[in-house]
Amino acid sequence: DIKIELDELLKNKNQSLNLSEYLPDNLSKISEFASRLCLRPELGLSAFLTVCSSLLAVGSKIDLLMEYCQFDQKSLGMYTAICAEPSQKKSPLINKIALEPLLDLQDEARKQYEQEMADYQIELADWASDKNNPDPEPQKPIMRRFFISGGTQAGIRNVLNTHSKNGWGLLVLTDELAASYKNNSKTYNAGLLEDFLSYYDGYGKSEALNEGFKGDFSKCLVAMLGGIQPGVISNYMNGSDGNGHWSRVSVVNQPISPFIVPDKPMASLDIKPMLVDFYRKLSELPRLELTLDAKAKASFTKINNKCEMYRVTAKTQALASLWGKMPGKIGRFAALLHIIEQVWNHGTVQSLVV
Repeated sequence: DIKIELDELLKNKNQSLNLSEYLPDNLSKISEFASRLCLRPELGLSAFLTVCSSLLAVGSKIDLLMEYCQFDQKSLGMYTAICAEPSQKKSPLINKIALEPLLDLQDEARKQYEQEMADYQIELADWASDKNNPDPEPQKPIMRRFFISGGTQAGIRNVLNTHSKNGWGLLVLTDELAASYKNNSKTYNAGLLEDFLSYYDGYGKSEALNEGFKGDFSKCLVAMLGGIQPGVISNYMNGSDGNGHWSRVSVVNQPISPFIVPDKPMASLDIKPMLVDFYRKLSELPRLELTLDAKAKASFTKINNKCEMYRVTAKTQALASLWGKMPGKIGRFAALLHIIEQVWNHGTVQSLVV
């Protein structure tokens, strides 16, 4: 029975990752921070990878099986849902790993924008004062937005239009992912949910639009991070996922556990300065084109084939969609871990993923 299988999966408390095997040096302190909240380290890792994915340049991609069947991931953006009951301390985790560091970067971007606007006003006045000036009108600066918490279809398209032209990605940060998806399906947002299907694959929107509607763009990079309750995701997995929007989401489960503060708490742990500095470095990277070396490609082929066998024998259409998307997600995880290791240790990124 598929419900029993899902219930057992959601109750699993035995498997856990050692983040020092995946993240270099002090970045593995993300695990300790999650543990202090009595959360599994996988939640911290998933939130961190999702934020990292949003900071990469638009068009960054990884070649998985291009020579054989043109299979790649044209976007490295991650859609992640932290599955936990209410009051399980998932919000403090998301705030510390995503919201607070990005607010610092947003403040930096705002100050830079204000200076650029001041310079622009001077340049525009000089340009307008010379009627014989052959130079084109100065271009108005744009402020980078590192994240949004929601918006209308038109508003989000406008942001992605300006951001994609500058090579900037965007993180959609939402407290409850299911509620956000439901809002995206409302009449005034008709088509927004389907838009996010295209955004996941790195494609923008090229449509016949009203004059003045700035929402026509061919490429973009969108990542999404939010919470979801176990009962909600179980209902979806027990049935159909017609347009496949849930299959794009990586669900990380947190079983119910008490938040216990020890009698003698450890010393203060503030990971925000480290994250702000590292996120800034990622946001300054050029567009990346990664490929697997021969050994990694052979391993990926085996993983892909196993996922496909699970897909064709899955007991629901929703689970089949999840297995179908799994190889692409694994490719994105591999790319992000490679980028993180390279930037932390070398400040640059080699194109070959081993």
